[in-house]
Formats: sequence, C-alpha cells, structure tokens
Amino acid sequence: MTKENAIRNEPIWDKTHSTYLRVIYLQNGYTLTGYSKKVGQNERRDKVDLLTNWILRDLLNGYLDKVTTNPKITPIERIEYYAKKGESSEHILNLYYDFPEWISSKWMENRKFTSFINRFYWLIRNGKNPTAIANELQVRTRASKFDPLDISLKRFANMTDLNAYVIRLKQESDLPKDAVDNFYRSYKEKFLNL
Repeated sequence: MTKENAIRNEPIWDKTHSTYLRVIYLQNGYTLTGYSKKVGQNERRDKVDLLTNWILRDLLNGYLDKVTTNPKITPIERIEYYAKKGESSEHILNLYYDFPEWISSKWMENRKFTSFINRFYWLIRNGKNPTAIANELQVRTRASKFDPLDISLKRFANMTDLNAYVIRLKQESDLPKDAVDNFYRSYKEKFLNL
C-alpha cells in the first residue's frame, strides 16, 4: 500500500490534541480505538456537542444500532468514552445497545449531556431508526448559546407564542420548573403588560 492510500483509507488520529477517546469492544474480542480529532482538522468549540455528535455518528455507522444491516459491522459489547486530560483519561460512560452506564458522576451532573443521553435512549427504546434519531439530536450549527430564560429582549409577540415556548421548555429541557415559571411571570409582566 502506498503512503497516499494509507492516508486516504485510514484515519490519522491526533492523539495529543483530541478532547475525547473512544474504545469500541466488539463481541469477537477485538477493540477499535478512535479519537475525536484527526491531524490537521479542528474540533467543535462546544465540547459537549462534539461528544454528542460523535455518539450519533457511532449510531449511524451501525455500532450502536442493534439491528444494523451493515455487513462490515461486528456486534459490540460496549463503547467506552473518555475525556482526555493530557496523558491521562477520565472515563465518562459506557454505551450499550439498550442503555448507558455512567462512570463519571461529574458528567452525569452535566444537564446538557445527560439530557442528550436520556433523549437518545428514549428514541432508541421507542423504535426510531438511526437516521431519524440523528436528524432529531444532531447539533448542526455553531451558533453561540443563549440563555433560554433571558428577559432582556422581547422575543414573543403574544401570549400564544410565549405559552408555546414555556411548554416546550418544560417538556424538552432540564431547566427547573420553578425557574421556567419565574421566567414566564417576569416576561409576561415586562413585555405583554399582563
């Protein structure tokens, strides 16, 4: 194999500058190790989005899809994800076909990541196919994050829009109910004169 073919066919992982490490344990006893960054490429600035999109790629590639029809995919025992800390790594969690196993309580307390994992497995358990799951959960934009409870600017023209937003926050976010209720009252008083 020529050097050009090796570069084209195999990932050249940036083991030093990657934020995450992933080890796939196959049922046949083999392991596959990967890193979140390839040499010469940039990673996403939001490191939680970087990890969640990587998990979705593993699903789309068939590794986390229990019923994959991809003949190149050997069934897995588990996939382990690690946050790299210099030369050492912090074990975050293990993913199985049907459930996550949290290893790091610190990561389990990360509301954004925990919400993603909960929604990910909820969609799997409800029979969604991998493409539908990825379409629903993948982070596609690099827009800056804003505070969903910010009342510094008027964002809703009427009560119907505000009510729909608050319902969505209560159903889809991990924000405390009291905080959402306080936002609702404050926004209504400030901008809708009610």
